[in-house]
Amino acid sequence: MASSSASCSSLTAASQAFLAQFFPPTGPLQRDIPINLGRVNMEAATRKFGGPSPSVRRVDDLSVPCLGNPNASFKIRVYWPTVEKEKKLPVVLYAHGGGWVKGNLNTHDNVCRRLATGSGQVVVAVDYRLSPESRYPDALDDLEAAFKWVVGQPMLDPTQVTVAGDSAGGNLVSALVVRLLNKKEAEIKAEHQVKRQVLIYPIVDMRMEGESYERYGAGFGLSKVSIQYYVETYL
Repeated sequence: MASSSASCSSLTAASQAFLAQFFPPTGPLQRDIPINLGRVNMEAATRKFGGPSPSVRRVDDLSVPCLGNPNASFKIRVYWPTVEKEKKLPVVLYAHGGGWVKGNLNTHDNVCRRLATGSGQVVVAVDYRLSPESRYPDALDDLEAAFKWVVGQPMLDPTQVTVAGDSAGGNLVSALVVRLLNKKEAEIKAEHQVKRQVLIYPIVDMRMEGESYERYGAGFGLSKVSIQYYVETYL
């Protein structure tokens, strides 16, 4: 079915003003912003608009060996909820957004703290390798390595693992589920499969042919042109 383009004027004045702070109408395209500057800008924006950070019982910054390369590693951050339990705790494995190019443990620290306090579950945030320094499938490999780390921890319940992510992170955890389902049982025990997945505005159509790309591909902040740039950089 053919669809017409939507207009930013359909948004409230407050929404338009908020978008203009992140995506000025006369600002440069995402592909024209130096990658390091884009990363700094994203971290600054999350500090400015993220709100207060909830307290959790404990936060651990750890390193996990990369899949198939024990000489290389990536970071994870483990958020322990304030609830005290003797039994093994359920866990949320979280992948941040940022177009596979931006984002880190700090940009989503507030989100993960809120998840831990609101759910009473342990949250494991993954600081996967970014593009273009590390292209596909490095980030996905890091998610799998983090999942294997989670199911091997004595304090965590390997039968109660939720994977969650926003935007590019939603793509990564969804792809992780597909990858795990295709693994032989000898590699991933059946009872250690993902219990549930939570995808927050994920990018799951890499062809970008859906109706939303036609209706909202320009004028609403994140544009189709920007997503094309992120996908090309990732792949």
